[in-house]
Amino acid sequence: MPIRKALVVGIDQYTQSPLSNCVNDAEDIAEILETSEYGFSVSKLYNQHATRRNVLSSLNSLFMDDPNFVLFYFAGHGFSSPQGTYLACHDMDSVDLGVDLDALRRLIVSKARDDLTIIVILDCCHSGAASVRAGVGVGTRNMTYGDVNTAVPFLGVGNAVIAACKPDQYAQEEQSLGHGVFTYHMLEGMYGDAADHEGKVTIPRLFDYVAHHFKDRINQTPVFKGDLVGSVVLGANLSPRHSTSIPSDELRALEQSSDNYVNRYIQSTIFDLESWDREGYKYACQSLAPILKWFDREIERLPRVLASKKFKSAYDTVQNKLADVGQLKIGLQTELGEVIDKLGAGTFGTVWKIRSLDGRLLAYKTYHPVDLGNSEKRSRFARGYEAMAQLDHPHIVKVHKFTNCPVGFSMDYIEGTNLRDFAHMELSPRDFLEQLLTIADTLKHTHSRNVFHRDVKPENIIIKFDNDERYSRYRPYLTDFDLAWFDTATKFTKEGLGSLIYASPEQLSKPQSHAAHAATTDIYSFGQLLFYFLCRRDPVPMFSDNPRVLREVVSNWSSVEPAEKIVNLYELKFLVFLRRLTA
Repeated sequence: MPIRKALVVGIDQYTQSPLSNCVNDAEDIAEILETSEYGFSVSKLYNQHATRRNVLSSLNSLFMDDPNFVLFYFAGHGFSSPQGTYLACHDMDSVDLGVDLDALRRLIVSKARDDLTIIVILDCCHSGAASVRAGVGVGTRNMTYGDVNTAVPFLGVGNAVIAACKPDQYAQEEQSLGHGVFTYHMLEGMYGDAADHEGKVTIPRLFDYVAHHFKDRINQTPVFKGDLVGSVVLGANLSPRHSTSIPSDELRALEQSSDNYVNRYIQSTIFDLESWDREGYKYACQSLAPILKWFDREIERLPRVLASKKFKSAYDTVQNKLADVGQLKIGLQTELGEVIDKLGAGTFGTVWKIRSLDGRLLAYKTYHPVDLGNSEKRSRFARGYEAMAQLDHPHIVKVHKFTNCPVGFSMDYIEGTNLRDFAHMELSPRDFLEQLLTIADTLKHTHSRNVFHRDVKPENIIIKFDNDERYSRYRPYLTDFDLAWFDTATKFTKEGLGSLIYASPEQLSKPQSHAAHAATTDIYSFGQLLFYFLCRRDPVPMFSDNPRVLREVVSNWSSVEPAEKIVNLYELKFLVFLRRLTA
């Protein structure tokens, strides 16, 4: 039988800067966690009982008896200092600062198991400037959004931190609510407002609910730091959100509106083939986009509306129309410009060459229409765009606009060939090494932003030849981040994907693990890329002869020292790979 354990801490009675509603917050959180819908065994520490020693001891006790789910909730002051970021316990003073978030992270990582989910919920910094007035020392300040991101860089698979982390502001405890604003909306969601149509409250869904209402009320956004696999269910068997029947007059109005939208769209988008290419396609996309938003908004507001056959039929028609406009061809006039060429296709989409209205060339990657119903794959496609949007390295293809109709995004067009074709050109070892160094620097940049490509291979590197009066050289550009992972994503991919040759062992054997979403995946792929660059062919997966082949290729280099270092670097990677296979 699953074992669920929780520790709930609430502190109002600080020596200085006392609070009003933290214990009330904690008591209500504990009460709902103990219900049959949530099924937690809850330990509670309030006010004078919430000393640092008691909190740490109780935290360690949570992991006894091999639980399947562990939850830690804290309501009280939080602060940051040059020494770290802390949760302020009842006995906090200038020497004993409280529970260090980094120490909490290390505890979680040390206890992590594939079958264990660990969730930390922090409602801190209610009244602003608390740490300074509490006398904990010079240089302390309220814990902020960035402090959690810094103190908790990663947690390992299956774990997450949700934190209010309000900046230095007052009045974050609303007396009219009887709760801190963050926990008030957390409780609303847990009582059923965040439940799906099956009555389940999942961690991502609960966070989305809290973040939306939290922002609406006080215009602030909470923190989610998570490496969750799938939809982690916090509670079940609740009354689903908006589960009551939709009033008949409202349902009839929705059905009528859905019919009207679809019929008007169909009637307004009847074009002959020539007109369709010249103006019809662009008009169809512009007309369909607001209709899609309307359907999505109403389904989000009233999920049960999909039980109406009439509404569902209209919704399916709209989705089919979205698939239709996902079929681009040369000569089409789109919102971005004219399609002038097809550049290639991959697992997630097709890339087109576009001439914009101002004459610039763009690349436009559109999601495969046949996969519109695959929500996980579609979210990965959007995540690839988000990953590239976070980066600003000169050798990473720059993205521009994400479009919902069709589903796709535009980016810089790079005139060149991919690395698979480039590697067969007759170039010196120095030329190839220059490309490798540039790619290494590019990956270093992505990792500095906590973005991991996870699909580094020859096809995802474009080589452009620059030739002007000043210089003549080749420039590599990293692209295609569809499998990218970054630390604000809320779940791991369910599939390893990637190339069998270039993907790391973790991606292929343990695709849901933390290791399969770490910088080491790109480092492994870079080693295989090195082999391809120098040997002009793919390495053989799991084949111990690769280092020998590489050594033979570089044996005729005029400089012995760099050749030896290259082989040693690859052999080191290969030995690590073998250790992983036998682990």
